[in-house]
Amino acid sequence: MSNQYVLNPGKYFLGDPSIVIQKKGIATKFINQMWDKVYEDSIRFKKVMIDNVNIYLMKSMAGDGMFEGIGTDSGVICIICFNDMQNELLFHIPKVEKGFKWLILDTQVSVFEENGVLKFQNGLEINTNL
Repeated sequence: MSNQYVLNPGKYFLGDPSIVIQKKGIATKFINQMWDKVYEDSIRFKKVMIDNVNIYLMKSMAGDGMFEGIGTDSGVICIICFNDMQNELLFHIPKVEKGFKWLILDTQVSVFEENGVLKFQNGLEINTNL
C-alpha cells in the first residue's frame, strides 16, 4: 500500500528526525509519541500529527545508512515544514546542512513511497534500498 500526500509551498526539513527534535523536556514526550506512531503498524510511509505538527515519516528499507546525502541512524527519514519547527522546546534547527536537506517548494508537490523509494512529484527521489 502506498500513501501519497501533498506538500504545500514552503521550506521543509528532510532527514532523520533525531537531528531536529530536542532530546529533553517536553520534547521527550513528543519524540516518544512519534516513535510509537512509527512502529504501531507496518505502513512504511505515513503522515502523523503530534501537538499540531505534521510529520511525514518513512521507514528506510535498509535501516540505518546514508541515502542521497541524507543520513539516518534511526532507520527513519522525515519531512517537517520549517514553519512547524519554531518551538525551541521541541526543535533544534541546525545551522549547517549536513546529513539532511532543506527542501524548498515553490508549488504544491505530491510525495509518496514506492518499494523503499521516497518519490517527490518534482523528480527528487530518496532510495533507501542501498
